[in-house]
Amino acid sequence: MQTIEVKNAACKLLARAGFNQFSIKSIEQIYGGGNNQIYLLDTSHKKFILKKYFEHDKDRRDRMGAEFSFLLAAKARAPHQIPTPYAKDDEGKWGLYEYVEGYKIDNSEKIVENFIAQAVNFIVEINVGKAPVGMPNASEACFSIQDHISCVENRLSMLREVNSLNFDFRELLGAIDREWNFIHAKLLKFIGQNRLSLEQPIPANQRIISPSDFGFHNAIVKSDGTLTFIDFEYAGWDDPAKLVGDFFAQVAVPVGSEHLTGFIESLMLGIKFDANAIMRSMALINLYKIKWCCIVLNIFISENLQRRIFAQPELDVEDLQKQQLLKARNLLDRIDYGLP
Repeated sequence: MQTIEVKNAACKLLARAGFNQFSIKSIEQIYGGGNNQIYLLDTSHKKFILKKYFEHDKDRRDRMGAEFSFLLAAKARAPHQIPTPYAKDDEGKWGLYEYVEGYKIDNSEKIVENFIAQAVNFIVEINVGKAPVGMPNASEACFSIQDHISCVENRLSMLREVNSLNFDFRELLGAIDREWNFIHAKLLKFIGQNRLSLEQPIPANQRIISPSDFGFHNAIVKSDGTLTFIDFEYAGWDDPAKLVGDFFAQVAVPVGSEHLTGFIESLMLGIKFDANAIMRSMALINLYKIKWCCIVLNIFISENLQRRIFAQPELDVEDLQKQQLLKARNLLDRIDYGLP
């Protein structure tokens, strides 16, 4: 992407948001995400985040539309926990957002109970009141237990089709397959014993507006200790059990299982969900660890690797693959066989 194109996009969105388009002091590309190009835009007014969204012929999800729709809805409900969305360019797939000063949480040791409480409060707040008009379903939204299972099986199928000579990748994929077969069988047994429905969709009033990919890797800690949550390009309506699964299967900043029961109970109490939602959330935790093993290994799939290179043109692919293999192995080791 040439600098002139970035500057033109910045000028257009600044004007669209009501700011002086000639006030730009500097534009610097920063590497905060794996999917999109992100720029720090410094102007005489304030700093902004300028975001160029990735597109691919095999992945036509409207990431910008999902993120902007979510932020507009969340701004009226949890204004202090998200960045302000200022303007977007539907044709060019650019977005202009508030820059939030603070630091990223870079390891699990920095997670405190207050952060867990803020995460729960954020989900509760964005789900209070009348449902916003036009909110789409989340990316890979799941509304039945079979949906959750099918999502994992689809991801495993894509990885099995990868034509890679990387021995470590093939070996690890075999281990993930074996674990999935065990977890899948155990899940089906649990469903039968507790008379849960495999195919029946959860009622509309038991669904939530979910940020998707929700975790502390997508949070900024401000100077007063409060959190601002970012990155909502997969957001929309979803099963709360999927949010719980994603939250506890994250690899960047893992959340320990000691927080699991309290997180689920506080979330379900705040949104007033039924016992099935709690049972489903507990039952699907290990399923989501398998799913995130697959997500971590996405870079072995051509179009997903292209997305990473789009976000970071100077990416060392071989080094990244080694890192992702290690992360997936560590996540596989975190499977808790004491859960359903």
